[in-house]
Amino acid sequence: MLDALYPLPFLSAAMPAGWVGAIVFLAGLGLLVWAAATFRRAGTRIETVQPTTTIVRQGSLPLQP
Repeated sequence: MLDALYPLPFLSAAMPAGWVGAIVFLAGLGLLVWAAATFRRAGTRIETVQPTTTIVRQGSLPLQP
């Protein structure tokens, strides 16, 4: 809505917005895969409706609850 009222030039007209969206999507997907792999290595559950089995503070060093 704000862009319709007061557009700010974020990208040049030559840069297709689809490419920017694809880059952001791939970065998010990469972050998701990295986080899931870290949780699996630590042995904790990824499902948010299940109880936590291990708390992961950094990297792959698990803490026992």
